[in-house]
Amino acid sequence: MADVAHLRQLEDTAVAAIRSAFPSGAPPTTSEMRNDHCPECAETNAVFTCKRWEEIAVADLAGNPAVSLLTAVAFRYYLPALMLRCIEAPVKLDCLPASVVGMLSPPNGEPNARLADLLGGFDQAQVGAVRAFLRVFETREKMDRYPPEAFDTVPASRVFTRALAFWSGPRGPSQ
Repeated sequence: MADVAHLRQLEDTAVAAIRSAFPSGAPPTTSEMRNDHCPECAETNAVFTCKRWEEIAVADLAGNPAVSLLTAVAFRYYLPALMLRCIEAPVKLDCLPASVVGMLSPPNGEPNARLADLLGGFDQAQVGAVRAFLRVFETREKMDRYPPEAFDTVPASRVFTRALAFWSGPRGPSQ
């Protein structure tokens, strides 16, 4: 049975895993961020360009930037910031947490070429951090939808089942 204390423990575990798995480093270059497809791409890039992932704040993510429009290099670099801020402020970030979870949940567990590029290249610790993040949101969803006594017996929604299978299985991100 999950309760608020259990959720806080999952959050603390996920935050620690994310912080330890993703190294601090220089942000992607302007050319690595470049996506001139449309005005929304430019707006999304403006939120992130030249910022280290640790510098991304909840306020930067207000308005739900379209993270699916980031380049693969940018998505992989900023994923820890996205996960941390979603854990920190899920209500304030509106639908951004669902967007991030959706990005981590390839349809039928089979990412297309673009999604495979976005989700590839993570090491074992980073994959574990993503799983910890997903477990936080899976738990939040169940706590919001079901009474406490049913928590352990109800299945996760499809998006979490798919995401956790992908990030746990042999067909998951290349390591």
